[in-house]
Amino acid sequence: MITDWFVALFEALPGPLAVIALAFSPVGEVRISVPVAILVYHMSWGEAVVWSLLGNLAVAPAAAWVYRAGERGLRRWERGARVLDRVYARTRSRQSARIERLEEAAVALFIAVPVPGSGAWAGVLVAHVFGLTWKKAWSYYYAGVVAATFLVTVLVETGRWAL
Repeated sequence: MITDWFVALFEALPGPLAVIALAFSPVGEVRISVPVAILVYHMSWGEAVVWSLLGNLAVAPAAAWVYRAGERGLRRWERGARVLDRVYARTRSRQSARIERLEEAAVALFIAVPVPGSGAWAGVLVAHVFGLTWKKAWSYYYAGVVAATFLVTVLVETGRWAL
């Protein structure tokens, strides 16, 4: 099964590298890396935060590059360009002036709240679709990642303490 392969892959890695890889992955990010670091690799919460931040902070530039490259690739085809133009026009037309003022903070909050479907990969995609430039939004990406890491760490440590 795929889960057996996945577990075997991470068992072969040293703890810090496994945590960095989990934090970088688009599926888990810090929602997975912090609990694994603390509960599986028995790291202190400080170590878990450092390794998870290291992996998850690398997501923003990597994701921005991936999304820009993907858009360039799709725009090579007429149908791809039409679909992208339609998605961007529809998304941006629904933006009000109030949302435009808060869009960077909304990106940070979207990344910071550790629920399925949110995180750095999705936050960078949302910012890309809304037309935020890297220069304008990078600090909000990182603020969201730091907030999410500390929030998940507090939740894991509180759960451990409660049990």
